Amino acid sequence: MLLRFICENFKSFRDETEFSMAASKITRHAGHVALCNGKRILRGAFIFGANAGGKSNFVKAIDFARRVVVDGLERTNCDRMNFLLSPSGKENKVGRFQFDIFTNGRFYSYGFAIDYSAVEIVGEWLVSMETPSNETYLFSRMKDETGNTVIETDYNYQGEEKKRFDVYKEDIKKSGMRRTLFLSDVAKRSSNAEDFSSRFLDVFLWFQRLLVLFPETRFNGIPSFVHDDSSRLQYSEWLNHFDTGIDSLLAQDVSIDKCWEYIPSDIRENVKTDIFRMLSLNQEPSAIALNCRGSYYCFYTTSEGIKVKKIVAVHGRNDIPFEREDESDGTQRLFDLLPFIPLLRKNGVAIIDELDRSLHTKATLEFIRLFYGDEANSNSQLIATTHDGELLDLDHVRQDEIWFVERNNEKCSSLYSLSKFKTRFDKDIKKDYLLGRYGALPIFGEIQDAGGGEE
Repeated sequence: MLLRFICENFKSFRDETEFSMAASKITRHAGHVALCNGKRILRGAFIFGANAGGKSNFVKAIDFARRVVVDGLERTNCDRMNFLLSPSGKENKVGRFQFDIFTNGRFYSYGFAIDYSAVEIVGEWLVSMETPSNETYLFSRMKDETGNTVIETDYNYQGEEKKRFDVYKEDIKKSGMRRTLFLSDVAKRSSNAEDFSSRFLDVFLWFQRLLVLFPETRFNGIPSFVHDDSSRLQYSEWLNHFDTGIDSLLAQDVSIDKCWEYIPSDIRENVKTDIFRMLSLNQEPSAIALNCRGSYYCFYTTSEGIKVKKIVAVHGRNDIPFEREDESDGTQRLFDLLPFIPLLRKNGVAIIDELDRSLHTKATLEFIRLFYGDEANSNSQLIATTHDGELLDLDHVRQDEIWFVERNNEKCSSLYSLSKFKTRFDKDIKKDYLLGRYGALPIFGEIQDAGGGEE
């Protein structure tokens, strides 16, 4: 679970910005709170604000940091990620990101600082937080006055684990490792539950499981669900529950040679190579999902070789299948949202930008209701940006689950919680928000008459 996220100097967030999932003492909607080693942590948060206020940049900040951890800095675009509109004209080239998390029964604080222009790590730290008064730096990475990397620790490594830690510590000091996170390096060289490195691995795996969905994201897990009978039935029930008009999903056999024709010619050979390689790495029968031009394909291994099925929807008649592009925008959005439900049952954290995109208000509220109502999701979290004012209702969410993003006169974004306004549970939050009490609203200027004449 996510307890807190801090970022500084990322896109429109110039100053240090803190987002917290710590639950207040509010007693309403008790099911919206998880108890982790005595700490009350919110399961949901909903972020409101005007267009261009910074909501999407908040999600992008989390996703950017996740990709640096999982994929590596050398594979992450750092161009123009810093705040570009400094009044002094001098751009700050260093960005900072920190996550306080709960995973595998422990609390950790992990963060790093990067130099965008040099594309290198300039700081990194991992803290084990056993209690508020008992924090141990598992490692701290910084640069000394000569520009060399220094790794320090408060943890009392002993014996063989000390030898291994010292080896890793010396490796990260090499000039070729300046773009490599120490956390990722140790985690990728570790085996599960292996001495000190198991904690590094726990934190790294938390980032691997972190789910981020943007409006343009296409979730490629649908074919995997359809390939399994029980998952297919469950998914069909969800689509039917949301009144999409879809009775069921079917997997139609497709000629593998014909399938390649749907893939753009400039990337066709690379896609073919990657699919065959990934399937060959698995000893057991496996499946690879591919989203191409709005249609879903599932490549899978059989005793006869590799086969392909195309995923289609049935609206009453099996002989007239519908592809994704035939569906409404709202149904296509549900295709990407609904697969998150089984993933959240694994104590996942989902960050969704524009949750309500193309959805009716009742569908958005129902998705949230399903999330909170599923006991299997008790330690999962849903954090979403939205414009849907109907969510500003304390019958649906708690005061401490509502956040606002606002852009000030210096063109930088700030993030703040409804809780700071000490709002009573019986207030009309939506009305007060639209009246401007909480800020984070668009401000429209005057439009001059382009005609220039009088009648």
